[in-house]
Amino acid sequence: MEQKIIDLYISEMEQIKKRTEIVTGLLTAKINNIYALTTLESAVLQTRMILETIAMATLVVNKEQYAKVRSTFESDWKANRILEQIKKINPKFYPVPMIESSSEDPTFKKKWENKQSGFLSEDRFEEVYNTLGSWLHSQNPFGIKRDIGQMKSFISKTITEIIELLNSHLISLPLEEGILFLVHMKENQDNKVHTYQFKKK
Repeated sequence: MEQKIIDLYISEMEQIKKRTEIVTGLLTAKINNIYALTTLESAVLQTRMILETIAMATLVVNKEQYAKVRSTFESDWKANRILEQIKKINPKFYPVPMIESSSEDPTFKKKWENKQSGFLSEDRFEEVYNTLGSWLHSQNPFGIKRDIGQMKSFISKTITEIIELLNSHLISLPLEEGILFLVHMKENQDNKVHTYQFKKK
């Protein structure tokens, strides 16, 4: 994969980290928009934009193939539709969350295991995206009253699941069979996103 593609992917991940920080600040009242409802709505918007940025990141690494089926890909923005199209060209498009631990094999520094739970799964992505979207419009005064506490808990859980998904994850490339990229959202030395390329044996 070209370095400019890697740099674009890293840029998308850095955006997610910043938006996650904003959402956490809104939920803990370190940041506020004067009113409880408008503060929560800001958290809803930022969380939904995080999901859209995850979709954009998958678009970055699948751009060449995606462009063949979507000539207007530059104007695409709706996360669930982007993922739906990418899945057709690269079924392994979704980030794979990893657990890294010390390896007992001296030839390997780390042992990798797929995370089994606690992260935002591909199956739940669209449901979460749509639920957040339902809060981005003024409420009908004759409709069911929105539960602010329930949505706050929903966002808190979603942010935790996003962190668990992305903290250490693998991405697969459609045109480079057997090539995997390990992505760390932060490392001790500089708190920045780092990527590492591996060839699957």
